[in-house]
Amino acid sequence: FSSIHMSRSLSTTIRKARSLLRQRRGLSAGAGADAAPWQSAQPRGYVACKVIMHWGEMDSYSHLNNCVHFRYFESARIEHFRRLKNHLSESSFKSFMYAKGTGPILASTSCKYIRPVMFPDTLVVTSKLLALPEVGDSRFTQDYTLWSFEQERVVAKGEGTIVMFDYNNNVRGEVSEELRAALRAVDESEADVVTL
Repeated sequence: FSSIHMSRSLSTTIRKARSLLRQRRGLSAGAGADAAPWQSAQPRGYVACKVIMHWGEMDSYSHLNNCVHFRYFESARIEHFRRLKNHLSESSFKSFMYAKGTGPILASTSCKYIRPVMFPDTLVVTSKLLALPEVGDSRFTQDYTLWSFEQERVVAKGEGTIVMFDYNNNVRGEVSEELRAALRAVDESEADVVTL
């Protein structure tokens, strides 16, 4: 056998072993291997993004660098905002997303690192509102969860506080009735996964 053939055989064996392990743990493809483990633990209304860890995202200890978690949270946050497009007028959505009037600005964010993530891995990061803001509120908070396919568990959790900001006048803004209704619509919707 050539070294290329042996390498392919080893890769095939590893894939089969991982598939068998997932089947034994009740995660077979027919049971929703890509979604069921983390989806069942989350309520309706969350936004999920599937991300593939890149080699260059590791630190010198061969773990996912701690700042990358925040990039993943950002991806989920922006996807959460993009879901508002179907529930806002075109001008309101552009104002919200592109700082042309009142829109969001990240006031604070945090991460609780639960387990180290090692290369290679595929992860799912979710975003969900902690509570629906009232009309006139100036802020709302998103809850983030990072789930590892390799470890089959949550590896990090976080939060982001979003403040509404009037970019035209450089002052704090407010959640409008239209935005609150759009946030509620996303919060009540069925979850689906976007691959980044």
